[in-house]
Amino acid sequence: MASRRRMLLKVIILGDSGVGKTSLMNQYVNRKFSNQYKATIGADFLTKEVQFEDRLFTLQVRAICIAFLILITCHFYLFMNMYEQGLNNGVSIY
Repeated sequence: MASRRRMLLKVIILGDSGVGKTSLMNQYVNRKFSNQYKATIGADFLTKEVQFEDRLFTLQVRAICIAFLILITCHFYLFMNMYEQGLNNGVSIY
């Protein structure tokens, strides 16, 4: 049996409060949607494994509220550096 190559991909979803960042993330990772709105405080994080050809990808998906980033403006650059390290893709929703 040939071993699969593993690869880590990081994706960040940014947007204002209430636009559906967590709903989008849950729909993609868990294939679930809830009609009940529950605000996420700060950031949310899920992982999903996806196989494509001979590669196994581990997706780390983070949903972050822009208002949360504004609240921690004094630590904004440190916070974004933590999330940006190895970041492969980003999605902005509004």
